[in-house]
Amino acid sequence: MSNFVPSDAQLEYRRYLTGFRWRMIIRPIRLLLDANRCRLCGSGRRLEVHHRDYRHRAGSIVGELRDTITLCAACHRTHHRG
Repeated sequence: MSNFVPSDAQLEYRRYLTGFRWRMIIRPIRLLLDANRCRLCGSGRRLEVHHRDYRHRAGSIVGELRDTITLCAACHRTHHRG
């Protein structure tokens, strides 16, 4: 069993991702802007919206859209592994 305890910042981010703004505004618009395709490999399966930067999170909608990109789960995992 893991003893991992998320930080306050991680908990706040998880709450944000379950909120109205992310689920109903930012995520759907970003997917639409990217034509429901991964921007790296072109896949249309298991899509996730990745924050490249967090400066505009919960601020300007236009700014947050600029800070996001659609990735498939595989490319998103690869990105975070560095």
